[in-house]
Amino acid sequence: MKLNKLNVLGWVLPYTRKEIVSSKYIETLLITIAVTPFCLVGNYFIVDSMKFQFSLKNLVITFGVVMMVAAFYLPFFYKFKAQYLLFVSILLSTGIMFLMRNIPYILNKYDNDFFVFLKGISELQLYGILAVIAVSFYGLSWMLSIRIYKNKAF
Repeated sequence: MKLNKLNVLGWVLPYTRKEIVSSKYIETLLITIAVTPFCLVGNYFIVDSMKFQFSLKNLVITFGVVMMVAAFYLPFFYKFKAQYLLFVSILLSTGIMFLMRNIPYILNKYDNDFFVFLKGISELQLYGILAVIAVSFYGLSWMLSIRIYKNKAF
C-alpha cells in the first residue's frame, strides 16, 4: 500500500483534527486584529485626506464583514479538494455579491416590518445585533468545519 506523504505526516503529528481546524479560525481572528490598524491608517492617508476618525462603528463593521466572509469560505476549504476550490470560490463570491446587492430589494418587497424594526432600534443596538449575528455564524462555521474535517477521509 503506497501512502501519501501528507497522510503519513498527519499520523505522525501530535495534533487532533479539531486542533488543526481551530488553529485556522484563530489565525483568521488574529490576522484581522493585526491588519485592522493598518487599514485605519491607510484610510487616514488615502481616503480621508488626513482626517483621522476612529469609530467603534467602523471597527464592528470590519470585524463583522471579515467574520461573515470567513464563516462562508472556511468550511469550503475543508470540504472540497484544492482542484475544485477556485471554481467554488468564484461561485461563492458571485453568490455573495448577488445577495449583498439584492437583499435590500428582496426585504423591501416582502418584509416591510423588518425595516420598521430597524428604524425603531438605536444604532448601538443595531451594531450589537450585527456583531452577535457575525459571531454566531463564525461559531457555527467553526463547528461545521470541525465536523467536515473529522469525517474527511484522506
